[in-house]
Amino acid sequence: PDGVGKSTLIAQLRLPCFQRMTQFHFRPGLLGKKPAGVITQPHAQPPRSRLSSLAKTLYYFADHWLGYLGKIFPAKVRRELVVFDRSFEDVLVDPRRYRLSAGSGFARFLKRLLPPPDLTFVLDAEPELVHARKPELGIAELRRQREFLRQLASRTPRCVIISAAETPAQVARTVQRQVIVFLAEREKQRQGG
Repeated sequence: PDGVGKSTLIAQLRLPCFQRMTQFHFRPGLLGKKPAGVITQPHAQPPRSRLSSLAKTLYYFADHWLGYLGKIFPAKVRRELVVFDRSFEDVLVDPRRYRLSAGSGFARFLKRLLPPPDLTFVLDAEPELVHARKPELGIAELRRQREFLRQLASRTPRCVIISAAETPAQVARTVQRQVIVFLAEREKQRQGG
């Protein structure tokens, strides 16, 4: 959720093993960019109808899939660090943010059709701390999302939970270390070792 330090972390990522960093917020935007702006009340708008929710979920999926082919894969070939601040899984974590009233089973099915990320980081903090940083969601909703994210992380390969209660510099160092370990292990496998 907002308030765990995603934007701060991304601003501090320094990994010289990549040519550059390409960043996306939630989706690649191949099917059109959403209007820019800060969302201060993510649950304020009413949910869409069931049919509209299913269509919107399919739209998000298509943007992620086509965006992978048109933007993400080419960036990876160019040795760029590709970073998402939220991703398709967010429709499962916080469907109300996207005004989805139905389709969680459909979204879970579509998620399995997307190319998996190399690494996923879940920034984790006590709901009270997150609420103190950004009081956009209630403590109960933050608890629900935290539990959902922990369960998602336990079922997702190459997903790492990082304590967001640390200083921003410590969080960035932890993530950078995890990326370097991942790259070293991947290189070792490529070398047959």
